Amino acid sequence: SERLVQARRAAGFETAAEGALRAGVNYNTYVQHENGTRGFTASRAEQYARAYGVSASWLLYGKGDAPTRADLPPGGHPVSRMIPVLGEVRAGAWHEIPDDDWAPDELLPIHLPGYERAKLFALRIVGRSMDLAYPDGSLVVVCPATEIGIREGDHVVVRRRRGGLVETTLKEVVQEKDGIALWPRSSDPAHQTPIRLQSARDADEGPEIIAVVVASYSVRPTQSKPLIQL
Repeated sequence: SERLVQARRAAGFETAAEGALRAGVNYNTYVQHENGTRGFTASRAEQYARAYGVSASWLLYGKGDAPTRADLPPGGHPVSRMIPVLGEVRAGAWHEIPDDDWAPDELLPIHLPGYERAKLFALRIVGRSMDLAYPDGSLVVVCPATEIGIREGDHVVVRRRRGGLVETTLKEVVQEKDGIALWPRSSDPAHQTPIRLQSARDADEGPEIIAVVVASYSVRPTQSKPLIQL
């Protein structure tokens, strides 16, 4: 358990929660492995070894050299990792404001060189408000706007509040002569109206840009047509 903690810290993951996400292991299970209240198998050791760039024999038996930050690629973290999928973006859908005690819907494996230390998460696209860029059902990987900054042409996650409700949607940043507009990129006539950022936005109601898209993934639906004999 002590070597597991050492490997996680050497890999640049400061908390057990980050380590659990990186390895793709349930948080409660992972914490038990780190604090020694529950042992882990050789196959689990191999999983941790791949996640942290160490050998399974060192994790299990202490054989070989202990890991150091110098063993890692530039940037600190291994390039591949798991990130949480934290919900949906859906234009026009207002929901009750969630509390801060969130749990990921699923974990997404990613490989994004240059974003090893970024606090990335993923969101699922629902609907057609940005279907010219992201089909319904796509996953977008986003970075907090406070971390990466915002530029013209960025696709951004926008949050608006209304009373006890919140809407989360995706738009493209456009610099216009009279200010900033957030435009949908949609084939649907119902989604052709931009959100305009006024010079004095309501701090509580928004709109607020909370994240910037850095990657996307989509899955083609399975065809129902008969197979072709080649």
